[in-house]
Amino acid sequence: MRRSGVLPKDERGVALVMVIWVLALLSLMAASFLASARIELRRTANLGERAGAEALAEAGVYMALGRLIAEQASTRPQHWTEQMPGGSVAITLSDERGKIDLNLAEPDLLASLFESQGVPTRNAKALAAAVADFRDADRSREAEGAEDPDYPSGSGGAKDGRFESIDELLQVKGMTPAIHARLAPLITVHTGSPTIDPLLAEAGVLEALPNIDRAELDRFLALRQKLAPVLNAPLAIDQADRPAVGQRRAKAYLDLQNAIPRRNGVERYYTEELEAQPAFAISAEASTRAGARFRREAVVRLPEGSEQPFELLEWRRPLAAEAY
Repeated sequence: MRRSGVLPKDERGVALVMVIWVLALLSLMAASFLASARIELRRTANLGERAGAEALAEAGVYMALGRLIAEQASTRPQHWTEQMPGGSVAITLSDERGKIDLNLAEPDLLASLFESQGVPTRNAKALAAAVADFRDADRSREAEGAEDPDYPSGSGGAKDGRFESIDELLQVKGMTPAIHARLAPLITVHTGSPTIDPLLAEAGVLEALPNIDRAELDRFLALRQKLAPVLNAPLAIDQADRPAVGQRRAKAYLDLQNAIPRRNGVERYYTEELEAQPAFAISAEASTRAGARFRREAVVRLPEGSEQPFELLEWRRPLAAEAY
């Protein structure tokens, strides 16, 4: 006869197994919960770091803008790094007048630019013709170009209007993100000129000029690097020192001007004086101490005779293909 309240041995074994399974299930649920909590904490921390990097990058843009305003747009293209609380910001300031304008550059200049960035010669000519078709108002197809029938259905076809930003170049038939990433520092839509200022142009822009003499270009680039400390030096805060800084800059500028490459007719691509107010591109890439990175880019113009200290033309984060 079984004693009241006491399970037989076999039933006690089943109960023990069930308890073990319940404990295992609870442990698994607890582990899953803890893992999810850790992931959320890590995600929150990453978002916080990213937000911090974004704030640093935007602070870098405003620091460059402050320098432009203080120097009344006389600042030359340059690159420097600012150490800030929480990380550092690498700032690049460039004058759009030293870049090739997608809206007005001649197809031969565009083709030479594309070829300089690794596009085969025939493809470069076709791509330049496609750019011309994309931006012109007519529906006539250039030789090797591309109008609406040449684009995939639903793509929108040729815009038949001016480029509003360099990112629109990705809509042109034959353009790829990889090519666009290489072109991005060399092109603009803000000069209103078919030519470039050679004193302000990056080496990549000058190298793209058709038939430029390489030896002459190398001498010019070497001299510009040598004079960079004078040309890029901030104007002295002390008003008494400003005239001396200005004189050194003027002499360096004249020496550089005399060294501009001019052989083989490359001067047809130069404009040393433009009527339009200059626009400046600012790129600020921030790195936090924890390793988060963010890059912000802006294009600004400092209008004369305006109550506003600057006009914001673009405010963008680079496309993933060109960000890093």
